[in-house]
Amino acid sequence: MKHSKHWEDDVQIRTMVDIIYAHFDEHKLLFFGSKGTKYEDFLHDIVVKVQTYTLNFMQELKEKGVPVNDVDEKDMHLLLSAQYTATLEMVKHDFPYEEALRYAGTVEYFFREGWRKYLGF
Repeated sequence: MKHSKHWEDDVQIRTMVDIIYAHFDEHKLLFFGSKGTKYEDFLHDIVVKVQTYTLNFMQELKEKGVPVNDVDEKDMHLLLSAQYTATLEMVKHDFPYEEALRYAGTVEYFFREGWRKYLGF
């Protein structure tokens, strides 16, 4: 299968960093200071939603005859959790915006290549 343009596009990661840094203190509180509140599992809830959407999308692709790998839900959950946790390290450690962009790009590149192989795209 030919790689989609999505795999080459860094707009998504820049947009994510822009959103986080536009409200940096709120994101730091949400992801690293919400233990004991109803937001304690916010990151986990995001991962579960992304996992569900991705698995549904992959099923739709299979139904259309697009070859994609069979993936284990727990494997996918573990990998998504690792990716999102790694990306949020820039917030945890108060990286300046420009450094966060570079760091987020590194994490995105690393996981992008892994996802390609894992999902079979």
